[in-house]
Amino acid sequence: MRQPVIIVMVKAPRAGEVKTRLVPPLSKSDAASLAACFAQDTVLNTQSVVSNVLVAYSPNDARLVLESILPPGLLWFELVAMLHCMSRTGA
Repeated sequence: MRQPVIIVMVKAPRAGEVKTRLVPPLSKSDAASLAACFAQDTVLNTQSVVSNVLVAYSPNDARLVLESILPPGLLWFELVAMLHCMSRTGA
């Protein structure tokens, strides 16, 4: 029997690159911390619904950062690689 999978798209929570519309009043660092909290909450809530959660992430070097803040046992997919393939095939 197939197991359901939910895909969560996550951008690395880097200062100056996420939640930029909140700066100001937040600092770039605070905005990045907020983005990290949102990612954690989203993944944890998703895991409460299904056991198979796939994190589609960007940029391509974000996985190490995301692995350090997200719970274990996730499936991983590099979004940048998919977008690169799609652009090469004309999809």
